[in-house]
Amino acid sequence: MAALAAVPTVCGHSLLNAAMRRIRGQIVSLFNVSQFVFAGILGYLLFHEAPKMLFYVASAIVVAGVSIVVFAMPPDGGAADG
Repeated sequence: MAALAAVPTVCGHSLLNAAMRRIRGQIVSLFNVSQFVFAGILGYLLFHEAPKMLFYVASAIVVAGVSIVVFAMPPDGGAADG
């Protein structure tokens, strides 16, 4: 139980901190929101557990929202003029 709690937490926080050094914080936060999508995919691949339909609906909404925000950013990565 301790390893199950410590390993993902330590690895996850280390990866987030490394990403924050190289990528804008807003982008890292957006991708952090979508971590349940990757957990569902890994659960299916590793444990052969098929998620319920609601998972697919929620995943599509989250991925669409993250995609809209990431691809709508100005090319220079700064704030939009207005």
